[in-house]
Amino acid sequence: MEAGVSGGGPLPRLRRPLRPGAEPRDPLLPQQPFGSGGTAEESTAVEKKKQPLARLNIHSAFWILASIAVTYYFDFFKTVKETIQADSFNVALWPVWSFMTPLLLFIQFMGVVMLVSLLG
Repeated sequence: MEAGVSGGGPLPRLRRPLRPGAEPRDPLLPQQPFGSGGTAEESTAVEKKKQPLARLNIHSAFWILASIAVTYYFDFFKTVKETIQADSFNVALWPVWSFMTPLLLFIQFMGVVMLVSLLG
């Protein structure tokens, strides 16, 4: 038997729109979700087993800890405060951290986003 040839046909059937003996369905009628052929007792048991996802996972913990580390090691708030006092209406952090400014601000942004997602 050749690989990819199904049941005697010369070419493989890549897509079968209907199973043998199945009736065509009207796409406008509401359909039951896949795998819901069970009884009502089975569906309630499945719903009881589902638990909400944990809010704190490795990804969010990493960004929050990275944001805390950046705040601590780069004296983030102290530097921003001093920069605001020096240039009253222009907070320019590029002269302070140079090429690291976008990276530090991105880490701070991701830390805040993950912290807010933890809260609700």
